[in-house]
Amino acid sequence: MNWRKYFTSPAPTTAWLLDGDVIAAVRRDGDGSLHCAVEAMPQGVCDVGPVGIQTVNRDRLSTALGAVQGRIDGARRAAAVVPTGWIRTHLFQFSDLPRRQSELDQVVRWRLKKLLPVLPSELRVSAIPQRASGGQRPLLCMVGVERAIAGLEASFSAVGVELGLITPRLFALASNIDGGSQLVVQQEQGYLSLLLAVDGVPRLVRTKPLASGVGVGPTVLRELQLAHRFIRSDLGVTGEITVVLSAEDTTIRDETTRLLHDQDGFRLAPTIAPPPMLDPGIATRLGDARLAPMLRLAQGGDQ
Repeated sequence: MNWRKYFTSPAPTTAWLLDGDVIAAVRRDGDGSLHCAVEAMPQGVCDVGPVGIQTVNRDRLSTALGAVQGRIDGARRAAAVVPTGWIRTHLFQFSDLPRRQSELDQVVRWRLKKLLPVLPSELRVSAIPQRASGGQRPLLCMVGVERAIAGLEASFSAVGVELGLITPRLFALASNIDGGSQLVVQQEQGYLSLLLAVDGVPRLVRTKPLASGVGVGPTVLRELQLAHRFIRSDLGVTGEITVVLSAEDTTIRDETTRLLHDQDGFRLAPTIAPPPMLDPGIATRLGDARLAPMLRLAQGGDQ
């Protein structure tokens, strides 16, 4: 999958995770053992709006990052996983793509101008052309507010860490997708995200805001049923689809698992137990839904 070129090779030995509650980092030693540290995210550090993360308090964030870095002694060059809602993702389809990067950038920003309530000049855009499929050339675009992304990078730089990659959880979970038809179903606080790839080419990317509090289970199940019909009828995808499921809410995880078992054509990918860490209490505190994307980056997509 073409976006995998953004997952550095070899895999980074240190991966970070940030969200509204915690800052965590995992470091992989040469023998494969893992060290992890976690710190509470200070209140009011990151402001999230309709285009994802909008502002960052660099001083307060770098202080918290420094506390984690001091305990883990992570690598200077690292990757960071952020909530899916911090970065917007769009999958555009073109019959043909401009060859010049400047022209491609203009076309993408023109489309984004119609979709997002900010000036295109205020955005950082990563446009990743994909292999042609069905006479169309997909273009995967990850978009963030420039001042906020720069703020994240500057905060890490202040503690001696250079971010080679900033990615939403959804794409960290997809870092080992290759052949066949695979669907990543990822639920986190406030969002449900879906990513379908067929033979390594993304065919569907969808992120739906979820209401806070209880009662979101039926919404998730309804979205999955709608997505299944769209995948089969509109996209024409046949055959078995392997599903990678990640859900913070255990009720949603269990209900989704039952739905997938009852739905013909879906095969749930087996859950892989995380490798032991020096402090197992940290793994319990983070939970599988937050730990798995970070481990996939640190282990090159093998977890």
